[in-house]
Parts: sequence; C-alpha cells; structure tokens
Amino acid sequence: MSTSLTPPVSPPPPLPPSGQAPTPPTAPPPPSSRSTGRVIAIIAIVLGGLLLLSTVVFGVIGSLVRAGGVADERIVVDAAGVESLDVEAAAGDVRVRFTDTDEAVLDVTAEADAGRWSLTREGDELVVRSPQRWFFGWWFYDGPTRVVLELPQSLQGEALNATLSLSAGSLDVEGDFGVLDLDVSAGELTLGGAAAQVAATVSAGRADLDLADVVTADLDVSAGGLKAVFTGDAPDDVTIDVSAGSLDLSVPSGAYRVDTDVSAGGVDNRLETSSSASRVITVSVSAGDVTLRSGR
Repeated sequence: MSTSLTPPVSPPPPLPPSGQAPTPPTAPPPPSSRSTGRVIAIIAIVLGGLLLLSTVVFGVIGSLVRAGGVADERIVVDAAGVESLDVEAAAGDVRVRFTDTDEAVLDVTAEADAGRWSLTREGDELVVRSPQRWFFGWWFYDGPTRVVLELPQSLQGEALNATLSLSAGSLDVEGDFGVLDLDVSAGELTLGGAAAQVAATVSAGRADLDLADVVTADLDVSAGGLKAVFTGDAPDDVTIDVSAGSLDLSVPSGAYRVDTDVSAGGVDNRLETSSSASRVITVSVSAGDVTLRSGR
C-alpha cells in the first residue's frame, strides 16, 4: 500500500487593512549630478576640439595664400564714353584718382594667390570688384593689398555717376561726380571732390565726406560714424536719419529751416535757423547723436 503526500498549499499574501491604498511603485532615482557633469564635459571637449581644428585649418590656408610672395597686376580697359562707375571693395586699401591717363587702369599689389581683382566694362559702366570670399564665406588672406584705379580727367564731372560700396579695408576717392551712392558696412571711406546728389548709408565703420556744391543729400547712419563737410553752394535739401552711431554735418553759412524728430539720442544744432528759409534740413534720430554746424 502506497501513500502519496500532497505538499501544503501556500497561504495567499495578506490583504492590506481595509481603507488603505496599495503602496505605489517607487520612482527611479534621478540622474546623478555626476552624470550631468560628465555630459557637459564631453560637449565642452567636442566644441573645443572643433574650434581648435578650425583655427588650425584657417591658419594653414592663410599660410598657403601668403606663401606665394608679392605680385603686381595691371588691368587696362577702354574708358571712352563711360558714364558710371561701380566699385565694390571688401579687402585692402583702394584709391580712385583722375589722372592724365587715356584709359581706365587698375593696378593691384598683393600677395600672390590672394585672389583676383577685376576691372570690366559693361556698356557705359566701369565695374571694379574685389576677390570673392570663399570656403563657406570666409576670407583668409590678411596680407597687405594696395589697389589704385586711375581714370581719365575727362570723365569727371556731373556726367559721371558712381556707386561705391565698402565692406572691409579702406576706400579713398577724389573726384567730381554727378550722383554719388555710397554704402559702408565696415572699414573706412574717405571721399573728396564735388557732387550734385549724395546718398550715403553707413551701417558700420566710418565715412568722411568733403564735397562741394551738393544740391541734395540723403544721409543714413544705423551704426558707426559719418562726417560730412559740404562747401561751395549751400544744399537745397538734406535728409538725415540716425538710428545708432553719430553724424556730424557742416554746411555753408546761411539760414536753414531745420525740422527735427528725436525719440532718443540728441541733436546739437549750431546753425542759423529760420522757419521761412528755402534751404531745408530734416533730421530724424531714434538713437545716436547728430551735430549740425556752419562751415566755410
């Protein structure tokens, strides 16, 4: 006769007391500050490595550009019948002069392989361009560049209009023009001579103008500084808009009607004023400073 043994049945777990909610599961512990610090350190190391690599790459490219030595280049273009000039300078020291030459001549002195300047003719317009930026918009060449544009004396006067744009370096121009359109986003522009109409925009950098016989002028400064000296015949109409930076304007002596709108900044008006004057200067200042003075 055999006897089978049945294992005892385990009792069910005890129920919580009546009215007591079951204990919720325990939330996982938050990441330790040590782990967070490790992540930040890794990110900093990666960014630092990228910065170091970019510095090395830029330095190597700049060295390769400068390694070619100094080179001179001359470009000659027929200037007969030219009525306008368009210059865009983004590097170097550029000068524009009217001389006894019969043609338009661009002389460039720079390190070899630093980029090609160009002088071309498009219809009745002469066009000057500095080297194009490259490698994702970066320009690595930092050596000296000297550029001289010579134009025939017969071109200057009210029949010649000019558009001058400067985004780096310096631009020095002497001559007489009809309409001048000036744009300075960086660097330093110096301009002397005469012009009937002037439109100047300075968004950074500095512009110094010394012009005779200006009839109308539109001067706009959003940063940087603009100094303008108008001589000869007094201008009929000048409009000034300064949103930041400074503007200093000197005009021939006489009475002017000066209208101002200032929301911030200030206007220092040292001119002789009259509400019935035929010559008008309109000033709008949202920030920055404007000085008006009587010159020679």
